Amino acid sequence: MTALQRKLAEARAEGRAALVGYYPAGLPDVDSSVRVIEAMVAGEMDMSLFNWTYGGNNGDPDARDTLMTGGANNFSNFSNERVDELLRLGVTEQDEEKRIEIYREIQEIVADEVPFIFLLVFTGFSFYSNSIKGLPDSVLNSDNLYPFIFQLWKEEE
Repeated sequence: MTALQRKLAEARAEGRAALVGYYPAGLPDVDSSVRVIEAMVAGEMDMSLFNWTYGGNNGDPDARDTLMTGGANNFSNFSNERVDELLRLGVTEQDEEKRIEIYREIQEIVADEVPFIFLLVFTGFSFYSNSIKGLPDSVLNSDNLYPFIFQLWKEEE
């Protein structure tokens, strides 16, 4: 049984729905978002949904902030001593093949324990200068603008 299945089974056994924290970055209002974030950090949610990716900008998939026990972005409160050890090894190991094996083991553990599930959602926002002409009347109609980009023009100001 995965960690996700256990959480859902626990909630079902208690006769309640699973409490899922959703971090919508200021929606519906800042106060509500702050309360949700505080509950997520305190571990008061069965599950949480938030917009975050893990990985470093140094070329390695450094997930210490998201996966390490007590990590700054570990909103799922995931804790696994072996993963903590591997994360420390991954950022210090110089041999590329050994790093690959370290991160592969981390991925296997996380896939087995399922502390969170990443969902891909394409949400885009497009901003245009007033000098760009040929745009749709409503920003809601601009979702699939790229095939028609050749129909736009710019007026000199």
